[in-house]
Amino acid sequence: MQTPAPAAFSKTSCRALLCLGGAAAASAVLAWLCFEGWRSGLLGARTAFAFSVAANTAVLSVLVWKSSRVLRLSEELEKRASEQAEDRSAQMQAILDRTTAVVYIKDLQGRYLFVNREFEKLFHVNRMAMVGKQDYDLFPKDLADDYRRNDERALREKVVEIEESAVVDGKIHSYISNKFALEDREGRPYATCGISTDITELNHLHEHFAQAQKMDSISRLTAGITHDFNNLLTIIISYATLLKRGLAKGTKQYEAAEQIGEAGERGAALTKQLLAFSRKQILQPQAVDLNGVIASTGKMLGRILGEDVELILALAGNPGMVRGDPVQVEQILLNLAVNARDAMPRGGKLTIETAGVELGPGSAGRPPEAPPGPYVLLTVSDTGCGMSQEVLSHIFEPFFTTKGRGKGTGLGLSTVYGIVRQSGGHIEVGSETDKGTVFKIYFPRSSPQAQPSQAREKTQAPQGTDEAALRVEPAA
Repeated sequence: MQTPAPAAFSKTSCRALLCLGGAAAASAVLAWLCFEGWRSGLLGARTAFAFSVAANTAVLSVLVWKSSRVLRLSEELEKRASEQAEDRSAQMQAILDRTTAVVYIKDLQGRYLFVNREFEKLFHVNRMAMVGKQDYDLFPKDLADDYRRNDERALREKVVEIEESAVVDGKIHSYISNKFALEDREGRPYATCGISTDITELNHLHEHFAQAQKMDSISRLTAGITHDFNNLLTIIISYATLLKRGLAKGTKQYEAAEQIGEAGERGAALTKQLLAFSRKQILQPQAVDLNGVIASTGKMLGRILGEDVELILALAGNPGMVRGDPVQVEQILLNLAVNARDAMPRGGKLTIETAGVELGPGSAGRPPEAPPGPYVLLTVSDTGCGMSQEVLSHIFEPFFTTKGRGKGTGLGLSTVYGIVRQSGGHIEVGSETDKGTVFKIYFPRSSPQAQPSQAREKTQAPQGTDEAALRVEPAA
């Protein structure tokens, strides 16, 4: 950082040496001339001595003046070099403090020598207080052991890139850490420097993208199979109808043909659900008042939920219109209500909310694939048993269920997913075991907007309070 100083000092030193050499030579020449003048009789002894003293005094005066100039120049150059070094140090400090990466330096024993501002902010420590401390003073032992092993590996291999974890505000975050050894002039390592970048959100986006790809693949496969299966069912139902026409009612043959037809109809209903999941069913899209659809199905939802579950409607005054099929929107509500009821066998609360939202590029909670713009948000929450992260990763897959044998087809949530996606919407789910589940469905807002609802901001269905949780079926 201070490389200009030695060069400047060397240059001024040469000038000073040249001045001294010149002055010494001039003084010697003058002394010799005076001596020769006295010896030849041209100058008296006193005159020669006086002339020699005067000449040398003049030379020394010039030498002192020149030397002072050289020294002043040397001081100015050194000051300028020091200021440049300080400026570069301040620039480097500003860069380290403004980066979003965590930067740190540790000695060979793992003691911190430096941490940047991002380190301070994330881990709520003072950088000066961190000097001399180790990872064991700040992190759990298992994480500190990992960091120490990685530091030692960086010292051996000179440069490493590894994924590490850290606890930030009580949550586990993932980091890509570039670690490298700092070496002295002889090439001996004396410290480890680390630059760690948070990739937690990037990992979430990758997981979301992989899930979307998986669901799309399942959807394509389901669509192909369903169409072929539906064609076979059409033939079975048609032949069962023809058989019944040629048989007398009440006979065993007639009852057998009727059972064949009923089984075919049940299969047709199943294929309809599969078509909804694969987004291949025929919809009747129109401008839909989401508040109106929810209010009209409120009584039906109350009967489905039973007396032990409170249904709470918290609808925004004028969230806007959405474009969709009102019958399918009702299907979404019914499926989510059934799943919520099954998740609350001892009773609880089911809350349905609407709101108009504007999603921007940096909006919190925005589905990754949702483009920025106006949306109507439908939130359905319950206080049921919740779901584990493993279950959450499968809930929209057809035929996936955590219910007992014969208690569910596993198509309820896959149907919801298909309807939402075919309507141009996006669905997000959040749940924790024993803490309920939250479904958030974003429908693109359509024009014209719905008229303000009549005193509907807190409409309560049978047995309502004014709480809200959120939930889907914990077993899909």
